[in-house]
Amino acid sequence: CRQRKVFGAFLGIEVRKGAFNKMNQSFGIRIIVGVLSLSMALPLGAWAGQPPVGKKHDISHASVVNRVILSVIERYYDPTRIDAQKMFRKTLEELQKAVAELRVEYDDKAQKAVVEIGQKRVVVSMAELRSPWGLSKSLKSVFRVMQQTLSREDYDFMELEYGAANALLSTLDPHSNALPPDIYEDLRMGTTGSFGGLGIKITTDRRPPCNGKLTVVEVFDNTPAAKAGLKPGDQIIRIEGESTVNITTAEAAARLRGKPKSTVAVQVRRGDGGVKTFDIMRDSIAIESVTWKLLDGRVGYVKLEAFQGNSDAELKRALLKLREKEMRGLIFDLRGNPGGLLEVAIKIADLFIDSGTIVATAGRTEEDRSVRNASGSGTEPLYPLVVLINSSSASAAEILAGALRNHGRALLIGETTFGKGSVQMVQPMPGGGALKLTSAQYLTPGDISIQAVGVAPDITFVPSTVEKKQMDIVADRMRFSEADLDFHLDRPSSRTRDGASRLETAIYVGPAERKSDRSRFERCFIEAPDRKSYVDTYEEKFARELLSTSDAATTEELFVEARQLLEKEQGEYDTQLKASLKNLGVDWASSPAAPLDEKEPKASADVSVDARVIGKVRPGKDAKIKVSVKNTSKEPIYRLRGVAKSDNYYVEGVEFVFGMLKPGRTKSWTASVEIPSNASARIDPVTIEFERQAGPMPPKAELEIEIPPQPEPKLAYSWQFQDMGDKNGFIEPGEDVVAFVTVKNIGDGATVDAQVELSAKPGVDVVQGTFSVGKLAPGRSKSGVFKLRVSQRFSMPEAELHLSASDWIPSRFPLNRTMLDRPIKLAIASATPAPSQASGARTFDEGAEGLVYATPSADARVLARAKPGASFPVEARVKDFFRVALTEDRYAWVAAKQTAPGGKGKPLYELEMIRPPEIVVSGKWVRRVDSEKIHLEGRASHPESIKDIMIFVGDQKLLYKPCNGSCDNKNLAFEVDVPLEVGVNQILVIARHSSKVGATETIFVRRNGKAEVPKEKTAAVN
Repeated sequence: CRQRKVFGAFLGIEVRKGAFNKMNQSFGIRIIVGVLSLSMALPLGAWAGQPPVGKKHDISHASVVNRVILSVIERYYDPTRIDAQKMFRKTLEELQKAVAELRVEYDDKAQKAVVEIGQKRVVVSMAELRSPWGLSKSLKSVFRVMQQTLSREDYDFMELEYGAANALLSTLDPHSNALPPDIYEDLRMGTTGSFGGLGIKITTDRRPPCNGKLTVVEVFDNTPAAKAGLKPGDQIIRIEGESTVNITTAEAAARLRGKPKSTVAVQVRRGDGGVKTFDIMRDSIAIESVTWKLLDGRVGYVKLEAFQGNSDAELKRALLKLREKEMRGLIFDLRGNPGGLLEVAIKIADLFIDSGTIVATAGRTEEDRSVRNASGSGTEPLYPLVVLINSSSASAAEILAGALRNHGRALLIGETTFGKGSVQMVQPMPGGGALKLTSAQYLTPGDISIQAVGVAPDITFVPSTVEKKQMDIVADRMRFSEADLDFHLDRPSSRTRDGASRLETAIYVGPAERKSDRSRFERCFIEAPDRKSYVDTYEEKFARELLSTSDAATTEELFVEARQLLEKEQGEYDTQLKASLKNLGVDWASSPAAPLDEKEPKASADVSVDARVIGKVRPGKDAKIKVSVKNTSKEPIYRLRGVAKSDNYYVEGVEFVFGMLKPGRTKSWTASVEIPSNASARIDPVTIEFERQAGPMPPKAELEIEIPPQPEPKLAYSWQFQDMGDKNGFIEPGEDVVAFVTVKNIGDGATVDAQVELSAKPGVDVVQGTFSVGKLAPGRSKSGVFKLRVSQRFSMPEAELHLSASDWIPSRFPLNRTMLDRPIKLAIASATPAPSQASGARTFDEGAEGLVYATPSADARVLARAKPGASFPVEARVKDFFRVALTEDRYAWVAAKQTAPGGKGKPLYELEMIRPPEIVVSGKWVRRVDSEKIHLEGRASHPESIKDIMIFVGDQKLLYKPCNGSCDNKNLAFEVDVPLEVGVNQILVIARHSSKVGATETIFVRRNGKAEVPKEKTAAVN
């Protein structure tokens, strides 16, 4: 996702998701803090027009990077991980993605790096990069040339420097980050637990019923919003008189946040269509991290969202109220808890543990080690306790869960936690930013490290679903964890505990529950929805049943009782599974003999397998994979199933269910694989691996799935701003404005469900900002009208608007494909000439250029080109330009000196469309090779000019080639040798007409061979 964002910044478009499936947090870091979804507000005067801070930032001083390097030297947890050369390479690798003009080449023999920035070069001696201060000197030399060479119009220098700081920090570990001022403020509020606002949760979710509108999804009790009368489902249409059309959630939050006791006007539209305005006085909003309730059987339930400054006090109040209601046992829900303040986690653990170690922290040296112990006072009674955890439980949540389990105080149910065993200090930096730096690792009681391993639950529930369309006898158990992050810390030299749960048990997810789970992703939920999956709900249900009858106060006692309860339920699960499979013609009979105990089962020569793709694979259609198994042995095979293994995520995990296969019989299963209409052309090997309960083992089967190239849409576009006041062609403060936008599909494929949007920052009110394009065939055009209003108080010479177009592609993997995404300047004039009366028609001579302008100026943007002899009806005149009618409600301007009076007044013209470049790659592409590299060549062309070309393979920039006037201005050829890694390689060719208009061509090439892949555990078949 990060790479898509960076490449998109070059072009004003979004690069499609392809092989970029590794998470990397180094560049443009954005931390998701729960408080971001709450209404926060900034006084409206902020629109007054000052340029963003980053536009004024002086990157040549390297002030952010130098401060980061100093702190790393003085305080980083593991100094052995500080590698100046690695930091330099990583920083330059990331800068290459963010800065089109920057490219670096390394000469390992000469021990130097040559950094090209436009026409300038910086030579860095790698020998000087022996210390962090050598790194500082080298980066400063690069930054100095960036400052001199790059345009502030195209680049935010503060963002670039923070990105560089995050790149070098990423080589240490994934959790050391440089936080820009806005992100630090969000983090600060998220940990302090309060902010100035209204007390609502908002979204711009595009799913129904929100449909992309700014919608209130939750109103918190006893807050200004609740007292004023705001309701869940209200669509906020104006804030302080400014439209919220196409606003982002973050932008809306910024407008709503403000100092307590200040007032903000919020206008909403309700479900019945009525519009109401609320003048709401902001207040200090406490972000509640604890919710609680008493369940049937007098079982208490507490959900802790995060560890904030007030979380321990909130929890104490909740537990007191539950005890007053005679709670007999407690479910403590830490699922999805990302952590927070270490000190608060220790206080909460101390509530349940009366003595011994809660957590130990290991710093840079043995002297830095500290141990935090429980105190005997204030400990909760020894009631039965179950803690729910999952793979999103991290950091402080893992400290708490690990302490409770290691002291034998609680039974853990759920998934293995994330595995973040490091502690970060937060250090403010000049300018309002901050540095979050790893200063220690923590160990749970018994000096047990969970770093990159996590805290394993005692019991894990594995869901099974039976559907012909999407079979999951054993659900996909892939999880994202600390170990998947680049440069994650290793476990310290202390004890570790296996990340596997003690007991795994399957649960049946029926069609109704499966449908309910899917609906969580299909709809925007209103009013604090219970968005838990069936498995999440089942965990709570099981914990409640266990605690409602249990008096056990230790982990082991609860585990014994839980096992007994599960043994009763497993028979019901097996019955449900058999019945569902029988309806599909599958006999899921269990072997009468004891299940096989094999570490590495060997394939039998008496079983043969045939696997193939049925018919042609076409994007937008389901691919059919048929697997047949023939048993020529004398033994039946019980509970046989196959699973597809592939690095194509459309195919990975697809199941083939056979059940019992008697001797001499053959069974087949055909699985449907949904291939989205936007899937890229590629070839992928697929391996079918088998599992069975008993009987001979089938061998693995190999096949290939090839997704062919497909025609794709591509948009050209035109826009025009038209003043609706005096209609003199100039936009003035206080005027209404109409924006005409036309899009044309110049690609060879149709759009699916496209939409065009126009948005603006405060000061320009977007009254109508969306029009639907729908399915647009190649060669077809569609126009839409937007309505704007410029504030009477607007004082800047121009306003920045944003024009975007996206194509919604529904599927199992839905995608909102961005086809256009660029800023547009709206010139604002203060003193303008009034139009004078004029009539008649103006006609272009046969030899005239036919220039039709957007405003009455020879320097204005050319809106259209009139055909020879075309004439236009005249409406008015401003100086040497005539206002002429293009349509009944649209006008433009023609120059007096380029036209002659008279004519029939029948306008004939073609709009000037802004087109992306065309990229042609030479030769017929082979999608699979054996070689270590391929030769790539081709050209990019544009009717006006080509600015430059970039070529990437994965993260590596192979080529930056500017035109620089030395090439054919409309065509630019390229060629480069592309190194390939074993497996899928994504090659990205980017061509730009300007800094805002570009195109991409994505090519997937597979290099044959075997890569080192860690062994994965396979779940046994029940």
